[in-house]
This record gives sequence, structure tokens and C-alpha cells, in this order.
Amino acid sequence: MAYDLTLRGWSRALDMRDKETEGHSERVTEMTLQLAHALGIRDEDMEHMRRGALLHDIVKLAYPIRSC
Repeated sequence: MAYDLTLRGWSRALDMRDKETEGHSERVTEMTLQLAHALGIRDEDMEHMRRGALLHDIVKLAYPIRSC
């Protein structure tokens, strides 16, 4: 439970840093789970898919946001 709360916290930190893409990780996670289900991914693997999708942009926390 603590692991999942930490992942959610990191996802929210990404949202706070970049308001233009707020909610992006949650949307990607939902679409990933829908696709995985459609592809027949086993239920026991769905949690790993969810976690991976939620953190797909985590590296953005390490780099400054640049404006164009």
C-alpha cells in the first residue's frame, strides 16, 4: 500500500510541475489498462501494467521545465 501511495505521489508531483499536462499520467494509465485488457493481458499482470504506465514520465522530475 505504501508503494502505491508513493507512486501516486510522484504522479501528482509531475502534475504540479507542469499544469499543461495535468492528469496526463492518469489518462495514459487508464488507456494502457484498457488496451492491456483488450489484448488479453492476464489479470495478475495488470497491476504491473498500471504501475509502469503511471510512472512512464517519472524522469521529468529530474529535469527543469523549459518554456518555449
